[in-house]
Amino acid sequence: MGLRSSVEELIERAGGCLVIDGGLATQLEALGADIHDPIWSARCLISDPNLIKQVHMQYLEASADVLITSSYQASIPGFLAKGFSIKENGSEYSGLYGDVNLEKLKDFHRRRVQVLVDADPDILAFETIPNKLELRP
Repeated sequence: MGLRSSVEELIERAGGCLVIDGGLATQLEALGADIHDPIWSARCLISDPNLIKQVHMQYLEASADVLITSSYQASIPGFLAKGFSIKENGSEYSGLYGDVNLEKLKDFHRRRVQVLVDADPDILAFETIPNKLELRP
């Protein structure tokens, strides 16, 4: 089944309209999480995964049809380095990654995406893609 038909089927099952969960980081902070960290809200995946579950349950109870993972700023190199001290430089917004080529980007994203694919989601969506090189197949 193609992406378009998957999305259409999901919308049809939801009665023609999908409600997407709210701002995960905002809700985590409201519950007392400290996300001032290079891996932002993904820090809670390590420090308090039950808090992530609590926020997702709140969104489901508020009638959300779609839950978004806490994977923004989560990366294998980021967690490995999270012995936990590597600080990000804002390149996730600017796309100025330094000495990065298409193959390095593919390697970086491939492992992250595979973890999500292995969880068998209905849809994978990507946000904040600041470097057009990342859009190449």
